Amino acid sequence: MQLSCTRYGGRKCTVPFFPLYLCISLAAEYRLTSRIKIYSAYWKMPSCERVAPNQFHSNESRLYTDRCVKELTHSRAFRDYVNHLEYNERIQLMWFVVPIGLTLAIYYHIFFLFPGGCSAKETGAEFSAPLHPLAAMLLTLFVLPSTVIAQISGFFEPVPEREVFKLIAYLTFVNISVVSFGGSWTHHPPYIVSHPPVQWLTGTTAQLGEVLWTTTFRSLPLQGVVVSTLLVHSWHNRGWRRAWVLPQPLLTVPIIFAFVAWVWYRLASPVCMFLLGATSGSGTEADVDDVISQIGGLMVKEILLSFSYPPQPNIFSDSLDCCHIWSSALTLSLLYFAGVLVIPIAKSLAGATSWLLPTHPTTWGLLFASCVATFFALIQRDNSSIMLLVALVVIMWSLGRNGFSVSG
Repeated sequence: MQLSCTRYGGRKCTVPFFPLYLCISLAAEYRLTSRIKIYSAYWKMPSCERVAPNQFHSNESRLYTDRCVKELTHSRAFRDYVNHLEYNERIQLMWFVVPIGLTLAIYYHIFFLFPGGCSAKETGAEFSAPLHPLAAMLLTLFVLPSTVIAQISGFFEPVPEREVFKLIAYLTFVNISVVSFGGSWTHHPPYIVSHPPVQWLTGTTAQLGEVLWTTTFRSLPLQGVVVSTLLVHSWHNRGWRRAWVLPQPLLTVPIIFAFVAWVWYRLASPVCMFLLGATSGSGTEADVDDVISQIGGLMVKEILLSFSYPPQPNIFSDSLDCCHIWSSALTLSLLYFAGVLVIPIAKSLAGATSWLLPTHPTTWGLLFASCVATFFALIQRDNSSIMLLVALVVIMWSLGRNGFSVSG
């Protein structure tokens, strides 16, 4: 049986074509129904969202735009974001404060302290530096922390976390270098102990343990700067919804930075001095439990002394201590701020030397294996140079970085 339909263009459709015509009719009806639903939903919208294309600049559209802008500017999220931008701008002012502060400190040191420095005060010579306690306080509590905070705050864009860890590595390298190679130039006890110099250049592998021990416990009190850097970076990276909003960050952030570093120094310094004195004593190995109990007693004593009595800034009242902390803070400030130039230069040199190292798997493997074998062979000998071991470690690190394609 055949069915026909003459509605489609006046042509007769047989049975095989009738289902196709039925599908087309249903699709057209569904499309028309969908459009009716869309249009009905459109006409239910508020009048401000039904502005015709030729009425975008009408009074109604301007009123709607003004209302949206007012709602945005009076929202809590917008105020938090504006405060975040103002915070960043205030902290970025340290890039202008630090060069001015360091320049004034250098001129002050040259004019009033350079001929004799702290050694002149130790020998009983006349010490006539005007406002020296105030200058030392400003340098220690403001300029020195600002040299590090400025580098982790960024100027044109936020500093990535990888660059912050490079800065931390540079700060650690500076602390180790000062206490190891500074000698009498940077020896300002008890803040920086660099005399006698550590035998990194002339020492042998028989003295490697003593060299590492001395370097570690001389530089450990200075690592409070690294701890403060990590804390400030974690606070600064919380974004514009940070929980703690400090008033006047240009002043409070450096002071908190200096306070954390001072607490670290007060806790680490007696422990390190005790351990260094224990190793340089009779040479007999003490009981581990006895050493740990003595270290714990020293830390508890320092904490009780800090909270039992009101703080007395003897370092700023005594002229000799004030001179030592001034010289220590000036030395570290200049070296820390030099990281602005040293870190990019070291990165460029590391990238340039990577072209000289092999990348072929066979050549790379043979060279790396030979470096490892040479390193362990030199450790077994007592008269090998420590600097040669350090050079081999640097070469192995460069090979590993180049072989595994770690971008610098």
